[in-house]
Amino acid sequence: IGAKVVRGDIFEAGFKLEINYRDAIFEAVKQLKADGRKNIAFVAGMDKEYTFSDIRPKNYLEALENQGMPTGKGNIFFGNYPHEKAFEVGKKAATEIVNSGTIIDAAFCMNDMMALGLITGLKQYGIRIPEQVAVIGFDDTVISECSDPPLSSIATDTEEEARMYIEYIAGCVSNQMSELKAIYIKRESSKK
Repeated sequence: IGAKVVRGDIFEAGFKLEINYRDAIFEAVKQLKADGRKNIAFVAGMDKEYTFSDIRPKNYLEALENQGMPTGKGNIFFGNYPHEKAFEVGKKAATEIVNSGTIIDAAFCMNDMMALGLITGLKQYGIRIPEQVAVIGFDDTVISECSDPPLSSIATDTEEEARMYIEYIAGCVSNQMSELKAIYIKRESSKK
């Protein structure tokens, strides 16, 4: 029995699943702009090198440009994730944003736990969510619906993703590149 690689880097053989975040991020930025948001940050929470190897920050910058919004990389906040817990990285990002004097009215965070940390940190500074700052995470974890306020998130269909992996492992599909489109799930944390 041979092993099958389901998540290798681009140079390895095996099944590759690309998650297409572009349309969902573009939709979220368009709605944030329609709601009057003018300065949207991205809390990457990781170091610069790793951050820009991920497609999400690139899609965020493209979406801002597409909407004619400021695209300065000064609105991308870095951190020490995964060496620190995502929630703590989000809280530290809130402190960094406040101490930098940067005025933001919306933020994407690299994952939902980081977004919840950002919300907690901003609230400690008296910043109201979503009235003053809209927050959007990624992954649509179960806790997203239970947070206060319920967290908007960019999500993929995890059942479809699992089905694609299982079909590959079972030999139903050959080595190939497959794509899964993400969707924007709007909840109270990013409402007007």
